[in-house]
Amino acid sequence: MALQKEIAAEVSKAHVGQKLRVLVESPAGPRRGRCADIDGRVYVPEKLKVGEFAEVKITGYHDYDLLALPPGEKPAHWKIARQAQ
Repeated sequence: MALQKEIAAEVSKAHVGQKLRVLVESPAGPRRGRCADIDGRVYVPEKLKVGEFAEVKITGYHDYDLLALPPGEKPAHWKIARQAQ
């Protein structure tokens, strides 16, 4: 798992600074988006409307997930995926 997490962090880091088109989903909790090229979540600003596509700039990452937020802003909480057994 440690090696997988390290590789995922490097892949995520490579996306920082890029612009992606995401489908905004998840009306409850931190707003998330989906992108065809990304397996993890893309956290986006709350002001984006659920069900619409948005162009976002990736500003950071956390493990397997990407952040598309204003600099210095972080989600109130992270949703943690359950580990495979």
